[in-house]
Amino acid sequence: MDDTGALVAGESVPDNETAPAVKAAPRDEGAGATKGGGIAIRRWNPPRWSVWVAVAVVVVANLIVAWDSTGLIYQADEAGMIFNAALFARPEGPVVLLGSSYMPGLAILIAPLWLFTDEAATVYRMAIFLNAAIGVATIWPMSRVARKFGAGRNASVLMAAVIAVSPAMLIQSNYLLAENLLHFVVMLTAWAAIVQLRNPSFRQAALLGASAGAMFLVHGRALPLLFVVAVGFAVMLFKRPVDALGGGGLLASISVASYLLLLWIEEQNYMKAERAAGQIDQLLAGSLGDYVTAIVSQTWVESLTWLGLAGIGLLVLVVRARRGAHRFESRWLLAAVVAAIVFVVMTLAGGTWGETAGISRLDAFAYGRYIEVITPVLAVVGAAALAARLSRAIAWSVVGVAAVSGALFLLLVVPLMPLGGRWEGSHAPAVSAFLSDALVGTDQRDPWWAIVLFGVIATVAVVVASRRSPWSIPALGAVFLAWSLYGDQAVLKDHEFWARQIPPSLVALEGVPESEPLAVDLSQEQIGRGFNQIEFWVYPRELAAFSSERGDTPRSDLALTGVQVSLPAEQGAWPLNGSLVGETVIWVYPGELRDALDAEGRVAHPNDE
Repeated sequence: MDDTGALVAGESVPDNETAPAVKAAPRDEGAGATKGGGIAIRRWNPPRWSVWVAVAVVVVANLIVAWDSTGLIYQADEAGMIFNAALFARPEGPVVLLGSSYMPGLAILIAPLWLFTDEAATVYRMAIFLNAAIGVATIWPMSRVARKFGAGRNASVLMAAVIAVSPAMLIQSNYLLAENLLHFVVMLTAWAAIVQLRNPSFRQAALLGASAGAMFLVHGRALPLLFVVAVGFAVMLFKRPVDALGGGGLLASISVASYLLLLWIEEQNYMKAERAAGQIDQLLAGSLGDYVTAIVSQTWVESLTWLGLAGIGLLVLVVRARRGAHRFESRWLLAAVVAAIVFVVMTLAGGTWGETAGISRLDAFAYGRYIEVITPVLAVVGAAALAARLSRAIAWSVVGVAAVSGALFLLLVVPLMPLGGRWEGSHAPAVSAFLSDALVGTDQRDPWWAIVLFGVIATVAVVVASRRSPWSIPALGAVFLAWSLYGDQAVLKDHEFWARQIPPSLVALEGVPESEPLAVDLSQEQIGRGFNQIEFWVYPRELAAFSSERGDTPRSDLALTGVQVSLPAEQGAWPLNGSLVGETVIWVYPGELRDALDAEGRVAHPNDE
């Protein structure tokens, strides 16, 4: 193979072997390298202690990120995780939620936590650390994939640890979203597929089918990957029908069961959920300009996020897919990558750029979370290639992509961004570290040119250093770690602090019997947007919806409304002391509850006229 192929990550190392030591090559190739056929092949076997240190760093980093996550940021997604889990675990029955439903994979794992408490906020804290543990556990399937691309046992774990502390992965331990579990099952599916293609067996096909089905159980975003695996099983029917039927049957049964479970959850927990139908419509709604914007933004964001690592992995797969002993697995992985990219581009192109619920947003233009269902797999392949020493062709191709995509991003995408727009950390985890909360709501832009320049310079540093020594990989890990922790501790924690706190109005409910439902005025926009958050903080107190605009009388002695709503006062209700904070207030209607609270001095009497 010529030099354009780079290492193609070398040949794989059996899982039960350590990469053999290779006699040192000439001094210009770096330690442990040999040269042949125009390809520099370098076996890297870092010491065992470095592996333990790397894993310990990942554990500590995930704990740091998860530590201050005390309440919801994403009311639809995170509340869905908590209360879908409650639906599985508690006999009290369903709750009422607004917004889109969510696939139940993570909720199934969270469900046992409800056996220890009846407070949603406490379950959330425990679930956040469970989610962080899943982030650490992803090292295992990542290291297995790295071994299949030529890395030795110690090196593969070290590479996986480096990727685990990247902003794309580590920042997700800040939230109770499906991302960590999705990364785990996608990586497991990639490894299972490689093994099945190399050493087919019924057991391995069953693992592949089960892990692929689990992807859909965790998140609907895995549908294109599911489709690629299903096609693979269909092709397998001609050569290994038993394997194909067994694995394909598991895939189909888990997928169907997952969807039926989703429909049941929607019926039980949600007032109205149209997530699937809404996404199908969105996929077909983009214009040509929207597609160009999505392609440019995704290319640049992932170039920045991985500093070329995912791009290297993609080029390695392209080269391996052309010829060689492992071309079929590379073609399968490429098909999965292409399917995921097309799905994400269609999703983003069909969205409303820069606006959600009337709020101007920046993260829509630098959205990384969706495509990062697959780019960690490419990053694993890229890390294996770095250890084996890149060719000049691949190295400078990746630098070129960083420069060109950055220039196009500045030229085509940045002018579309709303001035002073809001941004959400989990959606653009690598970019968020560079954004200033002080500019939200102003007429100033963040320094996007400087962010682009950083990405290009850092990518050049990565490819140059990797050609000198494989120890550039842990050095890259140090950069990722500092980037992630700075973004989380210095930027996101300040940006999200108030959103994670219990709304001040609800603090006044402390000591009020939980058996008394709280009526919530959904005709008030600020309350409707926060309905799931209210459910989260008052649970297990029951919520009841009403509309002050229609003149409804709440079906409860407690009612939460906007401060400008006069209907409760006209109906004889008095404000609960301490609840008139910001835009909302809690009213107490005449009855035994108000008499008891009045005796305690906890309600405000109307002024004498």
